[in-house]
Amino acid sequence: MSVATLSLYEIYWSYQNWKCVQRLNDEKLNAPIRAFFYPVTSYFLLRRIRDHAQKVEEGVSLQAGLLAIAVFALSVLWRLPDPYWLVSLLAFLPLLPVQSLANRINRKVAPRADPNSRFGGWNIAGAVAGGLLLVLAIVGILSEE
Repeated sequence: MSVATLSLYEIYWSYQNWKCVQRLNDEKLNAPIRAFFYPVTSYFLLRRIRDHAQKVEEGVSLQAGLLAIAVFALSVLWRLPDPYWLVSLLAFLPLLPVQSLANRINRKVAPRADPNSRFGGWNIAGAVAGGLLLVLAIVGILSEE
């Protein structure tokens, strides 16, 4: 979803995870603002996910700092000239181990909860619209040369 939505899904992913942190810790925090600035706030989110996972399961390790640096570095690459900015679409890669850890912990803590592993209507619409936009961008970049 991240590539198809030109990385907008990462903002949504961050928002949903900040909302989970807010519910788990009964904290007042501004999830929309933290999600909007996810390349900057990702370390704090990843650290909280890791800390919660360590409470639930022994031996959990997640390099929150390195992953956050990778998220930030990949996120700012959109400023590169054509076609090199396309590398920024890979900014979701450092989030894969985090999502895997969250899924593992959710299966342990709430085995009957919906794992949200299917594509819904909004997912399909976003993937189609974003995918077409991405294809048009790539065609435009290649046709200029």
